[in-house]
Amino acid sequence: MIKKLEIQNFQSHKNTELTLAPGVNVIVGATDSGKTAIIRALRWLIWNRPSGEAFRSNWGGDTVVDIEADNHHWSRLKGKQNHYHYNGGTFAAFGAGVPEEVSKSLNIDDINLQMQLDSPFLISASAGETASYFNRIAHLDQIDIGLKNIQGWIRKLSMRHDEDADRISDLQETHKHYDYIPKFEARLEVLESIQGEKIHQVSMLQKLSSVLNELVGLEKELVRVQEITSHKTQVLKILSLIKEKEKVQKEWNTLQAHTNQYKDALDMISFYKERAKPLNKVTQILELIDKRDKLQKDGDHLEAKLFALKDITDKWKNKTTLAEAGQRAFEQNMPDVCPLCETDLTNRK
Repeated sequence: MIKKLEIQNFQSHKNTELTLAPGVNVIVGATDSGKTAIIRALRWLIWNRPSGEAFRSNWGGDTVVDIEADNHHWSRLKGKQNHYHYNGGTFAAFGAGVPEEVSKSLNIDDINLQMQLDSPFLISASAGETASYFNRIAHLDQIDIGLKNIQGWIRKLSMRHDEDADRISDLQETHKHYDYIPKFEARLEVLESIQGEKIHQVSMLQKLSSVLNELVGLEKELVRVQEITSHKTQVLKILSLIKEKEKVQKEWNTLQAHTNQYKDALDMISFYKERAKPLNKVTQILELIDKRDKLQKDGDHLEAKLFALKDITDKWKNKTTLAEAGQRAFEQNMPDVCPLCETDLTNRK
């Protein structure tokens, strides 16, 4: 039960506070004194009606409706903000309705508020209206609504059943025109199998073509390598002659050095022979004779080496002739660039 009501800036009420007694409360007063505005203020709090801004006064400030009942406190505020407040909680952005927590906690129906021009409650109502109201209070109207909904569903299902039966008949008749589809499906499976085999064959053909291209490339590379390796024997022969030439050159240098030593020994022998002539002392002559004998042996040894040097010189000349012939053949057969190491050979010709 509402115990206290406060209204601010709502129609003719700038700041009104009402304390209500338990039971039925009757608001009386002169015309346009704000009696109906009190009911409108309660409706605005309870059902968020009326909407808009027309009910707000021009005194300024927020419009507020506040009620207290049985340790509960509800208030509605509208200004820069539009809020409901219930037992310390704030509710905003509720649209055209009322927050569910506020609506359930108020538990006020339209029979709880009687306007000035409303007919007495249920006295002037018909029997059907009265029965409908009590059914709604006892929630018996939900049974009627449920039965009505069920009958509607049954009618809809029956209509759908008839429509579906007609459609099934039409589909069965239409289905007869497509009896050839199973045969086509069998043929389609065969064609799909043939297509899969064709795809496999095309794939294998592509792989074989790729392998064939690789073989052609390898054959070209083999021909090029064979052209290069055809000169291998001649090149190895030339390299062998060059090594032989270097060996003969070393032997020639060694013999040349021995020849020079032999000439030096002969010069020394001549020198000592000349020195031995005027010597009178037997010991000096004997020493010179010993030296002469030694030099004679060295000379014999050098003479043997000289003969060997001559033989090596002849061999070297023969090898040189062969090397020059191999060089000429090499220059005639080899290109300007070596096919093995790609070295420029123009400076060696």
